[in-house]
Amino acid sequence: MRPGEELPSILLSDMRAPIYLEPRSKFDEAITAIKSYRIVYSREKILKVFMECDGMDRDEAVEFYDYNVMGTFDGMDNPNKPIFIE
Repeated sequence: MRPGEELPSILLSDMRAPIYLEPRSKFDEAITAIKSYRIVYSREKILKVFMECDGMDRDEAVEFYDYNVMGTFDGMDNPNKPIFIE
């Protein structure tokens, strides 16, 4: 691609695709909203998934969330990365 050229529509559609936590069968219940191609997740609901589905206690769930979820998205340069609310 040369400077000034438009992106093909297939790339634009991919760039606008929201990023979901996987597996969606577990984490879709933690979605609170969708804003401009970004999924908004509740931190508390994600922790609840870890505790109920994965058998973690609260401290384990918080540590796992901080390291694996937030660690994945911190520094990610994607305008569609999820939003996490307290």
